Amino acid sequence: MNDRVSIETEKYNDIVLEITNTASDCLLDEEVLLDTEEIIHTNITSLLSRYNERINVVTKKYHMQSAQSLPKALDALKESIEETDRKAAANIKAKVNK
Repeated sequence: MNDRVSIETEKYNDIVLEITNTASDCLLDEEVLLDTEEIIHTNITSLLSRYNERINVVTKKYHMQSAQSLPKALDALKESIEETDRKAAANIKAKVNK
């Protein structure tokens, strides 16, 4: 049936949790990037320090979207699908021929 609404809740929850966990793994350890006193005078550290703050900002924004906003939106979508399914099921009328 092409007009059927269905969702495997357990599989769906696993996917959303995996998205959240994977996004959390993408966070950079800010302390490692900021702790450059011993190597601050090297050319590469000077170059990297220019981008350090920007990298941290972008990483945090990505994490907020993928680990927080996206899973919440997906959960809202799941609830909407389930509610639609409940309403559709409640309004099914069966005609019985005698």
